[in-house]
Amino acid sequence: MHRAPYVADAASTDEVHQLVKTTVEGFGSLDGRVLNAGIVRAGMVGELRDEDWKATVRTNLTGPFRILRAAIPQLVAARGAIVGVASAAALRASGGIPGYNATKAGLTMLVQSVAVDYGPLPGCVRTPYAPAGPEPKWPTWKCKSTVPTEWGNRHRPES
Repeated sequence: MHRAPYVADAASTDEVHQLVKTTVEGFGSLDGRVLNAGIVRAGMVGELRDEDWKATVRTNLTGPFRILRAAIPQLVAARGAIVGVASAAALRASGGIPGYNATKAGLTMLVQSVAVDYGPLPGCVRTPYAPAGPEPKWPTWKCKSTVPTEWGNRHRPES
């Protein structure tokens, strides 16, 4: 069955909420979000215009934030997934695009923050390569979930 694409301006909180509502009405649930927006405005920090900085932050970081905020109740109910499409620039800056570097790093942290807050985290799938056993020594940032998790109840690949 073909359905028309749903379109919204991520700069508009009302349009984003309507997008989530329309999606749930059309499909019955919201099982995932792909955060794939991105623009680049070139210029070193000393040269970058305020308008270019604001446009980059609005598109690459504020828009995904608004979309996630509107979608969280549905994603939690559906045990949905979030994919944040960032860039190598999220981990290592590229020259002449400070807004892009900063916002893609921010998107990465935003998605990680949502994972920690709405978890469960850390996640482990029981496979022949990760059998039952003692809890591994995860880095501290992976263990700050507000969602209780029990290491003994590992997920299974089929779940």
